[in-house]
This record gives sequence, C-alpha cells and structure tokens, in this order.
Amino acid sequence: MRKVLVTGSAGFVGFHIALRCLQRGDAVRGVDNFNSYYSVSLKEKRSKILREFPDFSEVRASINADDILADLLKKDKFDSIFHMAAQAGVRYSLEAPYLYTQSNIDGSLKLFEALRMHQPSSNCIAASSSSVYGRSEQMPFRESDAADQPSSLYAATKRSMELIASSYVHLYGLRIACLRFFTVYGPWGRPDMALFKFVQAIQNRESLELFNSGEMKRDFTFVDDVVSACFSVEAFQSSAKLSPANDNGLFEIFNVGCGNPVEVKEFVRAIESSLGLKALIQNQPFQPGDVHATHADITKIQGMTGWRPKVSINEGIQHFVDWYRAHY
Repeated sequence: MRKVLVTGSAGFVGFHIALRCLQRGDAVRGVDNFNSYYSVSLKEKRSKILREFPDFSEVRASINADDILADLLKKDKFDSIFHMAAQAGVRYSLEAPYLYTQSNIDGSLKLFEALRMHQPSSNCIAASSSSVYGRSEQMPFRESDAADQPSSLYAATKRSMELIASSYVHLYGLRIACLRFFTVYGPWGRPDMALFKFVQAIQNRESLELFNSGEMKRDFTFVDDVVSACFSVEAFQSSAKLSPANDNGLFEIFNVGCGNPVEVKEFVRAIESSLGLKALIQNQPFQPGDVHATHADITKIQGMTGWRPKVSINEGIQHFVDWYRAHY
C-alpha cells in the first residue's frame, strides 16, 4: 500500500486530494492546524469524511510546529507528499501579513528541510498560485514568464516558496513540482471564495458585492480537475529518470487552469441560471491586490503529463450549487 502525506488536509484542495488518495487505495496521513481564518466547522466536516476511512490518520498541528514534519518523515516513508497547507486569501494578506510569511514561507521551508534530511527521493507536489503572475499583462500566462511583479503579499509568499523549492532541488537533489492553481472552485469550497459568496447571497436574496462591475476575467478551474492534475504530475515525477546531466534533482513549475478565462459577470449569470434566481448586485470599486485578468497557458502540463481539464464552467457551478443546497 502506498503512503501519502497531505498537508492542509482539512482545507479545500487538500481535503479533495486526501479523499481521492483514499479512494484509490492509499494510506493517507493528514496534517492541519484547523485555524480560524474561515469556518472551523466546515473543516471539521471535511475531516469527518476522511476519518471514516480506516487508512486515514490525522495530525492536528501547524506545519510550523517544531519538528512535526521532520518527525513524520523520519518515522514513515511516504511515496508522495502533497503540500497544500497555506494561509489563503489575497485580500486578507493586507490585514495579517505575518500569517502569510509564517505559513507559506516558513512552513514550506520546514517541509523542504524535512525532505532534505529524511526523504530526498519522495515526490513532492506543492500548491502555488496564479497570483504569482501579478501585474503582468502578457496573456496567457506561461511558466517561463518572470513572475516578478506580485500584486499582493500572498502572491509574493507563493513565489518565494517556488524559489526556495528550486534552490533545495538544486542543492539537495529533491523532487518538487510547484503547481500554479488558477481560481479553484467546487464543492466544499471556502466561504471567502467568490462562488460560495455569490451563491449564498443569491440564494438568501441578499445583495451581492461585485468588484469593478464584474469586468475582470478569471481562469476558473474545477477542483476535480485540479486533483487529477496533481495525480498526473505525481505520475510524471515517479516515471522521470534522472540523467547524469540532471542528477541534482527534479524541479518543475506547471500552470493548472482551464485555459479559457470567463468574465466574473458572466460567472454570476451562470450561477443565476443554475439557481433559477436573479442576483441583487451592488457594484464596488476595484480592490487593492486584485488583478484584472488571469489566463493559464496549459501547454506545458498537457505536453509533459497528458493532463487536460474536463469540467466546463456550467457543469462545475451546478456541482457546487447541488452541494451547497444539500449542506445549507
């Protein structure tokens, strides 16, 4: 039986990865600190689903806690590590900057150090973000772009994580892939994310805040497609043979998006159609830290792993609405 470690296992993407790993027959160890950035009860519900599997075990602790990750990697040999733990939220990084450096930089460094000491040959798939492209106006975003103009501290911490990962691969021969997720959405999503807030407002007949009149474009990516991308990259890492010219490890960055950006106001219209209700829109100005558009070039991940997104925006929204109405 394969052993897998998932950091942030009670979080949105981490939960879905842990669940799919369990469903494919892996033994999964999850690590999560259940912080209160958003509803802890939602995290508890995700955790409860995972704990129904006999091959799931959970460590409730911060990845920053002394020796937590080092002890785990010293005790158990993991075939793959999915590093999804992070302090999320672009706008909140303006209010609580130190939480972002502690989790996204220091926490990731703890993991890479633990890998260096105990399991340098394990696959590591780390969650990055499309926000690293920042103020770039060159569309679509390509992994080869400079990514040196972050619009928020959140973006800066994610880019920093990538650079630290690259240095550890070069120095210590680790195997790390950083996946730049583009606006992930779907069932069990975070309450601070656009889809959750929009559905909640429309369903409850409350006003919906729409920034910049919804005239921003986002490359929305359904969570099941994100999970399948992680698994495709994992398979690529496992099959990659290190040549003498590349004996200093394996490092890659991949965009994970739909490749078909949609205007936010069109996204709202699709939600209205799914709910059968009209939104009560309250327009708000463009927000600091936001970007006007995101658009993933997914040529690299398609070419190297064969992964392709499968879920359309209308299908994905319907899946979320069905989940939301069942749970709320």
